[in-house]
Amino acid sequence: MSISSTLQKEVPSDVPREKIESAVVRFERTEVNKGHVIGTGEIFEIDCGLVIAAIGYQAVSIKGAPYDEKQAVTSNVEGRVGNGLYAVGWTKRGPTGVISSNRSDGEIVAQHIKNDLAGGGRKPGRKAFEVALKARGIRSVSFDDWKRIDEMERAAADGAAPRRKFVTVEEMLDALDGEGNSEVI
Repeated sequence: MSISSTLQKEVPSDVPREKIESAVVRFERTEVNKGHVIGTGEIFEIDCGLVIAAIGYQAVSIKGAPYDEKQAVTSNVEGRVGNGLYAVGWTKRGPTGVISSNRSDGEIVAQHIKNDLAGGGRKPGRKAFEVALKARGIRSVSFDDWKRIDEMERAAADGAAPRRKFVTVEEMLDALDGEGNSEVI
């Protein structure tokens, strides 16, 4: 006996993902009959706070990573994609193998990472990340900024909850900048 699933409720595209608190996944038990999978009609549901889609036959391309459309894999050599970027599983070798194949891929890539770190092959680091964000006009939030945000949210609590959260990132950043018109919920 096996189980197939479908997401029970569609989430409208205009609903911000951060506003979604939970989902329900509906499962149907299945049987194999003469080489075909047939639903048994036995349905059950599981409430969940996180749904990760891990179904499909082809890996999808990742922006900035080399991708082989014909093979439907991230272009790699023994799991190495580029400086500090690696691939395992189907995105490395295509839809072949079994779970233990993925483990073997992972072990090989873990060894590559270990060797790269030991050889000084580190990525440019936080400073380069901050420079890249600034070049793209993206505001970063430091740990000290986060502590200020946490303090403001705690101060806004009404007693029923430990804090009142900012509704949007824009409001949170406005509060950090001292505009004072940021609403918390």
